[in-house]
Amino acid sequence: MAKSPLLQRALCLAILGAPLALAGCSVGLDSVVYDLDAGGGGGGSGATTSSTSTTTGSSSSSTGGNPACGALPPFNNFSTADSLAGWTVLLPSNFQSVSAQMALPGGLTLTPKPVFNNGWFQSTIGPLLYREITGDFLITAHVRAVRVSNPEAPPGGQYNTAGLLARKPNEATWVLNDVGSQLTTVGAIDKVTTDGSTDKLPGDNGTPGSNLATLAICRLGDTFHLVRRFDGMMSPTVTTSHTFAPGVMPKTLQVGMIVGNYGGELDVEGVFDFVRFDCPMVDADCLKAAANSP
Repeated sequence: MAKSPLLQRALCLAILGAPLALAGCSVGLDSVVYDLDAGGGGGGSGATTSSTSTTTGSSSSSTGGNPACGALPPFNNFSTADSLAGWTVLLPSNFQSVSAQMALPGGLTLTPKPVFNNGWFQSTIGPLLYREITGDFLITAHVRAVRVSNPEAPPGGQYNTAGLLARKPNEATWVLNDVGSQLTTVGAIDKVTTDGSTDKLPGDNGTPGSNLATLAICRLGDTFHLVRRFDGMMSPTVTTSHTFAPGVMPKTLQVGMIVGNYGGELDVEGVFDFVRFDCPMVDADCLKAAANSP
């Protein structure tokens, strides 16, 4: 008899930290759970060391015609047994669970620990599941920020969000694109942080919209374009473009998915229906994946 999603989640959480083979969580429950006890980086004010991870046997996606792009991971809808291979958890202690459905249509669920200020702001770092990406890139994902207590509802409270982030390893310098509860509204916000100083763009309280969106971060040299298309919108838009001074952002960054809160009670988990990496040639390419995604 098929197990309900809530039962699946409860059973997986019950064995959190155990090897994947235990309790049939990777097979019998049609899901695979990241072993948070297997490794993880240190923290504090944006500092981290790389955690133990498993490299995937899947081939990398094409770098296209841009020589500034490095090898990129393949498309991932988190529906296979090796869905989490090659991904690294930054600070496992910040997570409650990281699980991927081993069944179509797939999907990755990130659940943060319910502790105060478990998110990204200034020099505070929050939950992150990342790949190391070298050179230019475009990461696109469909993101749903929902309540842990009611997955059909958007989160409430202050800054309960999920989205994408690209950061300079070991330092509090990063760009962020997320959706969820943005202090006074449900919608989206962009953040650019340099040496622990955060600018929230546009505006401090976010852009009203939805807790469901296709988000993207696009790097072309020292310039980063943040792209958003709320569910129901016809076309994506570049919401923020920021150029760092030469040398501020290194060639290799930690790029991936985030979830967390800041300034209030945590009640959010992030569901990522897919993540894809592409090689952009020009600025206009930054919109293409978001325009063509579900």
